[in-house]
Amino acid sequence: MSRERAAAVWRVYINSVEDKLARVLDVQESLNGKTLDTAVIEVDPARIQQDGIGIRIRPNMADVISISCSYENKVLWHHWGVVSEIEPHQSPDGPRLRITSRLEPWLWSVPLTGMLLKNPETKLLSPRNGDLVFNPTIDGIDEGNCSPLDPTATEANYFIDPDSVRTTTALKLHGNRAPVKWTLPKAVYYLCKTLNSDEFS
Repeated sequence: MSRERAAAVWRVYINSVEDKLARVLDVQESLNGKTLDTAVIEVDPARIQQDGIGIRIRPNMADVISISCSYENKVLWHHWGVVSEIEPHQSPDGPRLRITSRLEPWLWSVPLTGMLLKNPETKLLSPRNGDLVFNPTIDGIDEGNCSPLDPTATEANYFIDPDSVRTTTALKLHGNRAPVKWTLPKAVYYLCKTLNSDEFS
């Protein structure tokens, strides 16, 4: 005898408050970051006022919509965004609001670019503009570009351009410290410290 599969349960949260009667009409997830995550839900306007859900609940006021789906004891989050459009709609059950939520680009703040490199002469760290690349592939070979330091030391790891230590003289200028490959913990620590410098002593 085959076991019946449990039905998926969708949950909608408006400003972190669950609206148990909200209907999920559509969820579109982005593809390779080329499109915005978008969701469309339908809510009862009377419930919004009655339950205090989304006091503002109008476009461009940063009302947050989040949607999860529970299936076989697993919870997956399928959407998080802000209200971008509200359209009145008449359903058989009465007036409804169709709310479109999008994950706007500005919610990601400013992307991290550039790499912190140390000037071997002044010993000062300064950013270099360009893409942030850990362990770049140069001429078909994966090379390390991480300074050989303990990530929990006072001085965090920084980047060393592999091409800047190709010769003995250049390596000596860098204190005979050749770059090593970034490990995942080192890379995560670097990103956390760079993006939250005020939280690190």
